[in-house]
Amino acid sequence: MPNTIQHDTVKLTSSRSRLWPARYLPFVVPLVFFIDVLVEWRFIAFFGLATSAVVTLLNEAVFKPILKQPRPEGSANRKFNEKTGRWEMKPGMPSGHVANAATTMVWCLLEVALRGPGFDDQPFLTTKILLLILVCMGPVPWARIYNQDHSLAQCTVAGIMGVVAGVSAYWVRVTYFPLGPGQEWCYKKLCLLGGKPWDPFLDEPSLDGGELVASAAVVTTTVAQVALKEAAKAAATHITSALSNKAADRPVDLPKDDSKEFADADEAKAEAKASDRLLRRLHLRGSA
Repeated sequence: MPNTIQHDTVKLTSSRSRLWPARYLPFVVPLVFFIDVLVEWRFIAFFGLATSAVVTLLNEAVFKPILKQPRPEGSANRKFNEKTGRWEMKPGMPSGHVANAATTMVWCLLEVALRGPGFDDQPFLTTKILLLILVCMGPVPWARIYNQDHSLAQCTVAGIMGVVAGVSAYWVRVTYFPLGPGQEWCYKKLCLLGGKPWDPFLDEPSLDGGELVASAAVVTTTVAQVALKEAAKAAATHITSALSNKAADRPVDLPKDDSKEFADADEAKAEAKASDRLLRRLHLRGSA
């Protein structure tokens, strides 16, 4: 009996060493949801976390106990039976990792592609978010089969279930919880904010084309009115100053170029007067 237990323990350890990081991939996005709820108190993160919890509960508490289909022989997911003294295989139909990953992936893809930044306004940001979701969730079925934790049939059934659950989650969220930025969802004393995690990264305001054109027109008109008022005020001040200086028989402060032209005119008049005086003197001498 002890030899059998030791042999099964070695087999269990060697199985767990195969591609172990893939075991935690389905929990990356729910972990991000959990952190977002704690930090930002955003409803959509809470909704994603609740969706993941519901799918996990249904799979582990309903489907697996009813179907009772064992995992492949190379799986590390076993439980120790004290009566027989052996490790027994846990049920694996459908795969909980694949169901959770598929549900979260489909729901997130729909949120980003249909309700997200948008391929028209923010194609680069939208593509980056979609790729991040696919990289985190896409390899999960392959990893579960590679680790011999589930069969192809178990992963396929879980994937189909995840697609249905993801589409259903998106429909429920859009239909019953269409929260936008600035809105709140409250249950008793708990209040969560609307909006999406990518809202702070958007470069443009959340207005449609008509509102943007109207806003730009209002701003342009306001600036033009202010400029016209300032120009009229400056012209009135200049005219008043000129009239006051003329009444006081004082030289008017003119721009630099106009002052130079008037100075040249005065100088020409002075030279003409001097020439006229000189001609008169010469005329008087000639007559004498």
